[in-house]
Amino acid sequence: MIKYPYSKPEVTHSDIEEVRKVMQGGYLSQGEKINEFERKLLKTFKSNNVIVCNSGTAALHLIYEALGLGPKQQMRLKNLVLEAYELKGIDRSNKNTWSLPAPTLSDVWDVYIDQDKVEQDS
Repeated sequence: MIKYPYSKPEVTHSDIEEVRKVMQGGYLSQGEKINEFERKLLKTFKSNNVIVCNSGTAALHLIYEALGLGPKQQMRLKNLVLEAYELKGIDRSNKNTWSLPAPTLSDVWDVYIDQDKVEQDS
């Protein structure tokens, strides 16, 4: 049984070809493709710093550390993400919903904006 379901990705032939190139290049978690991706993110978001993560969970933990979130704030962020999944119609107990598109950071932001109050750690 899958404890934490994932949404079914849309994989194109172009995606498969790019993965093949990376696999044959010898680097899976570093290398030129990662550098290229990070450069594109820098340009797209007009930022001075970016970092890519291997999962949404890793990204959440980086956010916790970067923003100095305390336990209440971390839980609040997790709940916002879960609510964004629910709004997308994704239910962890219903496998038929796992192929629906996952929420984006923009979706999570929309859930946050719609909240009346954000708890602060004391």
